[in-house]
Amino acid sequence: MATATKNRIQKIEREIQEIWKTVNEVMPFLPHDDLGDYANPERIKRSYQKAIKKHPPIAHGGNQNQRL
Repeated sequence: MATATKNRIQKIEREIQEIWKTVNEVMPFLPHDDLGDYANPERIKRSYQKAIKKHPPIAHGGNQNQRL
């Protein structure tokens, strides 16, 4: 019984990793906050794009526990 439970948990973990992988692939294409209420929305967008280039987001899942 313990082995069956362990196998189910491992399958669930793999499914969650696949979901996160899909979410991370789709996120850049989803609309974000409406910046229209801010004083300088274009400046905010440029700063964000510059920051993303310099410090790309870390993807969840996969090899996050892998040692360097």
